[in-house]
Amino acid sequence: PHPESFNRPWSLVAQVTPHELAAIPQRFIQENLLFYLVVWMIFLIGSHVIARLNVQHQLAEIQVEFEQYFRKVLESIELYVLAVDTDGRITFCNDALIRLLGWDRDELIGKDWVNTLVVSRHREQCHAHFREILQKDDKSGQHESWLQDRHGREYLIRWHNSLLSDAEGQDIGLIFMGEDITAHRENEIKVRQLS
Repeated sequence: PHPESFNRPWSLVAQVTPHELAAIPQRFIQENLLFYLVVWMIFLIGSHVIARLNVQHQLAEIQVEFEQYFRKVLESIELYVLAVDTDGRITFCNDALIRLLGWDRDELIGKDWVNTLVVSRHREQCHAHFREILQKDDKSGQHESWLQDRHGREYLIRWHNSLLSDAEGQDIGLIFMGEDITAHRENEIKVRQLS
């Protein structure tokens, strides 16, 4: 070949039969089917995970809104409200209870409610009753406990207890709603003494 012939454009011609041309898409699918199936599965799994995370996020937002609303309701009622975890540590107390006992909320949250609020001579009995409530299937009911404020004054509170659960239905503690029955109990004692 002459050296100038390398500088000219070349054309490459191939003959493909119609049968070979028709087989190209089928061969392409056979060679790449596994790849596309894997990509499709990753897409499906990814879509499912994203949808599930989105639903969980929405449920968490609804839970937070409900808890905020519930706390506002508990703050506005005149009953004394105390929430404790399963170890007996205070997780919430409303303003009415704070006013009665004279403590700051920061001094109570995270503390053992029996050792902090219950009159010392009743603590052992109150601890036993608290453990008993937690072991029952039905955790609703009533009990009474003598509380003392930060100055040593004592109050008899009749509590109505209910179970606290998280979004997954796991038991996370108890909530007590109570009323001061000290004066009522003192009147009962006086009536008994007079009779």
